[in-house]
Amino acid sequence: MFKLRHIGICVQNLDLMKNFFIDNFNCSVKVEQIEKGKFIDDLQGRKNVVVTTCKLILDQNPNNIIELLYYKNENIKKNPIFFNSKGINHYAITIKDLDSFYFKMIKKNFKFITKPIISNDKKAKCTFMYDVEDNLIELVEEL
Repeated sequence: MFKLRHIGICVQNLDLMKNFFIDNFNCSVKVEQIEKGKFIDDLQGRKNVVVTTCKLILDQNPNNIIELLYYKNENIKKNPIFFNSKGINHYAITIKDLDSFYFKMIKKNFKFITKPIISNDKKAKCTFMYDVEDNLIELVEEL
């Protein structure tokens, strides 16, 4: 049996991204810590890793975890995100009232690909938005 444990997002500004999720997605901090030493070096196959990890509980559900990773002394490369890019290009969050959330975020000047639209099978309303570091988030309301 498999279960998705968490989504890990490498960030340039930990406080900015943490506050983005806390303020807009009802997240709370489960744990925030600096990881370094043999375990993290071995796990990442690198030497002298120092990373601050912040695990956020999404919408107060302990099964929904977003992990932010901040490497203070490393040059974080921003890769442009395109829908046809190789690898992970977005993550999805289910929203109860997508229209209200959309208008709330528009007022905060967040960018969206499109207004919320109904899927072909009429089972979901969807849109894509960019977070504060230009990662794509798919927002889905199940109908």
